[in-house]
Amino acid sequence: MKLDWIQLEYWESINHPEAWLKLVSGGVLSLGTLLSVMVTTYLTYKYAVKHSKNNHNTQIEIDHLHRNIEALEKVWALLAYMSFKESDKGIVKCRKECVREGKKTQHYFYHFNNLERFLLKEIQEVFYTQHAGLFLPKPISQQVFTYRSLLEKLYFTHEKNEEDPDGTLFKIENPDLVKKLREAFERLKEDIKSELELCYQQLLITNK
Repeated sequence: MKLDWIQLEYWESINHPEAWLKLVSGGVLSLGTLLSVMVTTYLTYKYAVKHSKNNHNTQIEIDHLHRNIEALEKVWALLAYMSFKESDKGIVKCRKECVREGKKTQHYFYHFNNLERFLLKEIQEVFYTQHAGLFLPKPISQQVFTYRSLLEKLYFTHEKNEEDPDGTLFKIENPDLVKKLREAFERLKEDIKSELELCYQQLLITNK
């Protein structure tokens, strides 16, 4: 079978060889342009979707970091009850008494009203009502509840007939408990500061 349409004479026989060649070449160019547009559109769409997803994930991460910071700051406020420094919220109070030869000895007391408020109200408020418990690092939460368990030893062994004259301070007879309370407070304070610093560093990196 002869392939007449390949021969130039075939195109000349229909009297329009230039027109057909122009039509074919124009079609090829149009097809190439269409493919180019389609590829460009697809790549643009793919990039936009990826960029949008990355932005969404970044925003979620930023929001979570802000919530972590807020939770840590709320627990930081609870340190006012745990601190050994004299304050209206402090639970443990230090009192110095003079003894022979001018030496002084320290005695520790607990403020029952502050103790009760901390155990029955403040922790519940921060962890549950204010939702801090949802966003705190696990080690921080564990330390707070460890401190609470130490205070519960005072709360559940409390006897009103041991109260001092002002009706609010009660002597802590166990010096080892005082030591554990102080150590727990200092460790929690330092760990909160470390966690806050880490959150702020991550926030700076994420915002870049």
